[in-house]
Amino acid sequence: MEVELCGHATLASAHILWETRTLARRHEARFHTLSGLLTATRGADGIEMNFPATPEDPAGAPPSS
Repeated sequence: MEVELCGHATLASAHILWETRTLARRHEARFHTLSGLLTATRGADGIEMNFPATPEDPAGAPPSS
């Protein structure tokens, strides 16, 4: 069963794809998940990941006590 979001597993998967040359190091790793599209790019300072952001919902004032 797939969990909604697992950042460490996504990071590790991207790393393995690049290290085994399954994916060229210059290419972005793209994962289609229950949370939406997750991407990882390899840069000079490490791996940068892009996670989906959940839009904010307006909230009313709490009831007065």
